[in-house]
Amino acid sequence: MGPLLVNQLHLGGGTPTFLSPDQLYRLIDICNRYFRFGELTECSFETDPSTCTKEQIQLLYDFGFRRISFGVQDFDPEVLQAVNRDNTPEQISELVNYCREIGYKSVNLDFIYGLPCQTTISALNTVDRITEIRPDRIALYNFTYLPEAKKHHRLLPADRLPDSFEKANMFTAVSQRLLHFGYQAIGMDHFALPEDELSEATRDGTLTRNFMGYTTRKSPHVLGTGLTGISFLDNQYFQNSPDLKTYRESLQAGKTPIVRSCALTERDIRCKHLIDDLMCNLRIDPEAYYLEFCQEITEILPDIVSHLNQCVEDKLLTVEQEGELPVYYATTLGRIFLRSIAKGLDPYLQDVEDSSMLFSKAV
Repeated sequence: MGPLLVNQLHLGGGTPTFLSPDQLYRLIDICNRYFRFGELTECSFETDPSTCTKEQIQLLYDFGFRRISFGVQDFDPEVLQAVNRDNTPEQISELVNYCREIGYKSVNLDFIYGLPCQTTISALNTVDRITEIRPDRIALYNFTYLPEAKKHHRLLPADRLPDSFEKANMFTAVSQRLLHFGYQAIGMDHFALPEDELSEATRDGTLTRNFMGYTTRKSPHVLGTGLTGISFLDNQYFQNSPDLKTYRESLQAGKTPIVRSCALTERDIRCKHLIDDLMCNLRIDPEAYYLEFCQEITEILPDIVSHLNQCVEDKLLTVEQEGELPVYYATTLGRIFLRSIAKGLDPYLQDVEDSSMLFSKAV
């Protein structure tokens, strides 16, 4: 059997920003040596706009990359100073225009809400500047302050972080502003122009999600490389070491740098189906689940009805009768707390009381 055909290739974590052209060439050459890339392979990368160069953008385009994501985070000078970033609307606009001139198919800008010194007004001002640049996609990520797990968070001015109420206001206000400017809401934290593939997939119900975010392509296997890289192979998760020294020593010894793994049970697969449907289509559809697995939803989640009713009462979900069974849809408020809704679909989280366990907060 020859090299496996790759459906998607993504370089994340700002990787291209820190590699020289020679290093990028070597990286792509190694990928081509062990994997097969066809005309339909989607190649994308993300980068820090403050250090990304046009030379890198051109080189990756020549290698076949057609999607690019810039980590803008914010445009407010006070916020950028607080998080040690430096990018301006003019700089981003120049890079985006260059990408379009040479032929990139899609440009995404990341915006993070909940950063130090951020307010709803400053966030809206940034969004107005982003919509002037008119990227194809916008990722609206929630900043989760985790100084225990991420050392660089300890350098941030914690006393200037917005509270949960302000963050909820930010998300709602920014979402409404993006909808006003013609963007379509995608899942829990993305927006895209109506003609973008993500919007088309949302309309026809084919949107899917993996560890890199929302995508229009469903792949049975995902291979993650680098520190903390997560792979999904044959219904089993594998995570690489987050420690550079351990990662490097494993490779030098000819071993895989995997530090943990988890094989999904049949129950896990069915619960994952429900969570994926919620995250992508903003719904919980008991009838569709029954048609897929010939099983009532209450057979794997006995307390699901109580959880859903509570979410309805809290105005996180609304109920629509579309068939024999009701379908639950996330409300605008529910999009903010989508992870909280999903928690009720994950049996492993039902009895978790250990406060030392860290999860991404809803707000």
